[in-house]
Amino acid sequence: MKKILTVLILCCLLLPVLSAAEENLPLATDTDLCSHEWVYQDGKSVCALCGAANPCRLNHEEDYEVVMGLYEESIPQYEEEDDCWHSVTGIGYVIRRCPGCGMLLEREDNTEVSFPDFHNYDENHVCASCGHVCTHANYAEGLCMYCGYECPHEELSHEIAYYAFGDYEILYTPVNGNFHRVDGTGTAWDECAACGMKFNVREGVPLSGTEEHFFEGYECAFCHYMKDPADEEIAAVLKNTLNGDAETEVITDEDGRKAAIVSAYAEKNEQGEKTVLLVLDAETLQALADRNVTGIVLEHGSAGVLLDVAALQNQLEQSEGATLLIELEAEAKIPEKTKKELEKAYAVQEEKLLSVRRIVLVRDETETEIAEGVALFIEAEPLIDGGGKDPEILRLEADGTAVETEAKYMEHTDSFPDHWEVPYTGAGIYVPATPKSAE
Repeated sequence: MKKILTVLILCCLLLPVLSAAEENLPLATDTDLCSHEWVYQDGKSVCALCGAANPCRLNHEEDYEVVMGLYEESIPQYEEEDDCWHSVTGIGYVIRRCPGCGMLLEREDNTEVSFPDFHNYDENHVCASCGHVCTHANYAEGLCMYCGYECPHEELSHEIAYYAFGDYEILYTPVNGNFHRVDGTGTAWDECAACGMKFNVREGVPLSGTEEHFFEGYECAFCHYMKDPADEEIAAVLKNTLNGDAETEVITDEDGRKAAIVSAYAEKNEQGEKTVLLVLDAETLQALADRNVTGIVLEHGSAGVLLDVAALQNQLEQSEGATLLIELEAEAKIPEKTKKELEKAYAVQEEKLLSVRRIVLVRDETETEIAEGVALFIEAEPLIDGGGKDPEILRLEADGTAVETEAKYMEHTDSFPDHWEVPYTGAGIYVPATPKSAE
């Protein structure tokens, strides 16, 4: 009996509290407190709960967002794209909704969907979903932006930046036709080649170095070195000797001697083959010699042909009326059979091959192969990792026979970077190859 009375007393005490709570509950008709579920009724967007008109001003026919998703039982297919994301394909749904009010405009189920999604990298920097191995293409503060890999900063380069404001002065002094010396004050630091992070930053240090000229017309905007107007004439002369377009840069050494660097573009010949063809006669060579050009460099990719103007003039003088032809093949490949034979003894670097069709003097329709005054070059970087061995330069003859040629390592010059210089020994494909260690 006492328990029953206690329960009745508690109910009486709590009744006013419960009544008050009920009075504060939001009603479906109270538009200010309604959570709103927008639907279309009689062509208008209204709330299904309180009947209020949708205040959204977006045009639902044009302004909408599409959301895709997969069902849990769907088996997704992944396709790698880059370090950031992969594409996902499977059976799922497509929702079209308003980005402003969230109103569901359309839903399509049981359809094939495909959409981008971020990688799910594990501790080994491999995506657990698609298997993509992160290449760490972008860093922020030494950490890969995608997988969190911490850069080890294995390769640091020395960088400088000159101050060019306030009381600081930069002095530019011409060195030659290609570079000027820069002296001043600024910032120096070491920079990671992989992630770009800076270390050991020093401010207000004296700096000096060399830079290429920045020409505005014939004058360098910084050191006021004056370019020789004849350089443009040299480029014009050489442009008329090629079968395709080319960019010509004229460099000048401290003694005033010039070299013309010709970067050639291949064109299709009558047989549909892509070739670079340079034609030089005595008149052209004399025009170059008159402008103090001692050498011509015909570049193609990472290799090319070096020509000694004086030596070629001498040969043309001995064969009056002759013309010099240099023809390179643009898209040559090592025959598969030859490549397999080579790989038994060499590690072949096919990306740096140079294919020479012919270097000949032509007179009365007769071609005579020449070598005097002609050499070849192949850029040295990146070299094959041959365990410290120097690479051979192999010449592949038409029948696939490989002939070793003598190569001389040449350090960086004003004209082109470190390279292997090879005496020209006849038409064929020239390719760097490192001898394999005998097992």
